[in-house]
Amino acid sequence: MGLRPWLAALLPLIGAQTPAPTTGHECPPPTTLDCAAGLRPSRFVAPSPTGGLRPDCPGAARFLRPDPLTGAVVEVCASHPNGTQVEPRALPVRDCGEARIGGLAAYLEHVYYASGSGVRRITGNQDIEIAGAVGEIVIRGANFGEDLEYLEIRAKHCKSLIRISSEELRCRTGDPGWVGPRASPLDRNCIVAKTTKGGVGGSTEPWASRYREAELGDHAPPAIFDVEVSLSMALRTRAVAVDGDGSVFASSLGSEDVFGGIIKTTETDVQVFLRDAPRILGLLFVADEKCGLLYYADASRRLIGRRSACKAGRAGDAHETIVMKNVDEPRGLSLDPSSPNHLYAASSNDIIRIDLESGKTDIVIRGQAHDAPDGVLVLPLPDNAQLRGDRSLRLLWLDANRVSVRAATTAGTRARTLKTPPEALRFPRALSLNTDGRLLVGEWLGRIWSLSQSMRDGELLRPDASTAAAAGVRAAVENEELRRSRLQPALYTLLKV
Repeated sequence: MGLRPWLAALLPLIGAQTPAPTTGHECPPPTTLDCAAGLRPSRFVAPSPTGGLRPDCPGAARFLRPDPLTGAVVEVCASHPNGTQVEPRALPVRDCGEARIGGLAAYLEHVYYASGSGVRRITGNQDIEIAGAVGEIVIRGANFGEDLEYLEIRAKHCKSLIRISSEELRCRTGDPGWVGPRASPLDRNCIVAKTTKGGVGGSTEPWASRYREAELGDHAPPAIFDVEVSLSMALRTRAVAVDGDGSVFASSLGSEDVFGGIIKTTETDVQVFLRDAPRILGLLFVADEKCGLLYYADASRRLIGRRSACKAGRAGDAHETIVMKNVDEPRGLSLDPSSPNHLYAASSNDIIRIDLESGKTDIVIRGQAHDAPDGVLVLPLPDNAQLRGDRSLRLLWLDANRVSVRAATTAGTRARTLKTPPEALRFPRALSLNTDGRLLVGEWLGRIWSLSQSMRDGELLRPDASTAAAAGVRAAVENEELRRSRLQPALYTLLKV
């Protein structure tokens, strides 16, 4: 008999003092993150009320560039080579949360892209976010048995639930509503756990949980004492790559409250893959007989590196192999599928080729001062390639200062601009090959195109009507610069992020 009569008398009192687990709609809803995943708008960018050009620019030239914080197109009046006398302004005014496409990758019927504030997936008519932050929720309590069924946070099930012990659970998530900066506080009343034996349980006190365990034994419900959110950081995504199993690698440009490095997500689990790398502008996954290799263009350290796709860690650790040092603004990586030892990359104004066996590097496309190549892609060798040499235009790249896809041979000869249907591109930055053999082109301002390799047709996978105003501004600037080019060289600048 022992304690059972006492417990029988105390249980009604315990039930009255212990709040029942609350459901999601009773918890405070997550607050909306600031624009650009918590980044503050640039104080140097003022909106243009009309979206038009300035009536007159002092100095010799006018140029545009993408603004990295707001996603807007910025008009700058240049007064002299070292600066401006007129403050830049945004053209056009943009709403919060619009995409800034920086990277593309395809897997099966899915198209993944870096939206600037997260990683999103297009499948058919669906366009959903699969990671918008990186964080881990730690739940401490009691009776988290082996028969744990689920963990519910704000009425949503944790997709990546890790049972550390019967006293600790962990949920890794990329949902900014749970763990992102400026989200509403997450308290234990918003979390419910369920086991097969103990049923449903939630927030309570340790003493109440002990009474329940003494009374019910193995069938005592799970109890939650404490909740902690760790690694809570927003994302500012720039480049993406997909491995052979569909896991997505994405780089995030870091700042004070934004994660800087590479994450890995399987859509149910978001992990930190590489830390201390705040400015990775290009990613490339290459399959091998093991886990595969991940190449990355690290602009902050001016190098191109690689590591096993199974070796998470920190930039510069023992698992990193440096492919090339002293690279100015590396980005846009691509391996030649017909010559796997040749790695192509954009660097500042040029496109370079690296021989992975010998380490020899060549500049295959030497750009001009206003060139800003990105999104490098090398197509497979055509079946009808002539034995005397490959003269096909297999080397493709984009340039944010140009309105079409650029092409050349892998040796850099016969460089030309391809006419891109059905209309001109607007600040293109991301280039990839879809699984159906079509080209994927992402624009900085949000549109994603599916183009045939012959450039005979194009389909818009992701529209963005706000880029129309930017296109009109861009056309006006190009006409103006064309007129001035007869008098003196035009000044071009692109912020490479």
